[in-house]
Amino acid sequence: MARLENNFKFLIGSADEARRHMQSLYELGRTPPFGTKEFASASKTMMILTNNVLGGKESLQMLGDAADGVGVPIETMAENIGYLYAMIRDGEPITRATKQLVRMGAISPEVASQMEDMQKAGKPLNEIWNTLTTSLTKFNGSMENTANSAGGKVQEFVGHWEEAKTKIGISIADITDKHMVKLIDKLEELNNNNSFKGWAEDFIGWLGKVG
Repeated sequence: MARLENNFKFLIGSADEARRHMQSLYELGRTPPFGTKEFASASKTMMILTNNVLGGKESLQMLGDAADGVGVPIETMAENIGYLYAMIRDGEPITRATKQLVRMGAISPEVASQMEDMQKAGKPLNEIWNTLTTSLTKFNGSMENTANSAGGKVQEFVGHWEEAKTKIGISIADITDKHMVKLIDKLEELNNNNSFKGWAEDFIGWLGKVG
């Protein structure tokens, strides 16, 4: 997870924001059906495709509910919706993207036609996008229902346990890294002052005496 946090630092542009974002991902991943790594993957996809407009907790909640509602991986939903956003933003025809969402069951053919007509009429991005997000509200609460279903609590326990193991691992790695930095600095110092060369010469001299 430390590597993920580092990825988000470059995507978001702030180490503090990346840490806060990772905390949001932990919170989302605590309950089924999707874990922290799945939410992180979806978040990265959305951030890249939308230039960081989407990919935060609120949009991930929407993606998760929609993905759970139609029974697809959240990464698949993120990729399709992210591409749709990018096409609307860039003025590219969205028919192919809307048809894919129709095939997935995420939106109806009527909503797809409405969005396509809005694009042809030159409607702004936010109006077309609101049409999509309004349609997706039908999936609101899907992940919560799954979490409360039979077996959901067991998955929730596993989610909390995985989060705890990850955080413990990060803490240990941080401590190890600090000591490793000190060790590296010491080795560099010994190399620079030729200590190793001196030790080697002393050792060779000792071997000569023993011989």
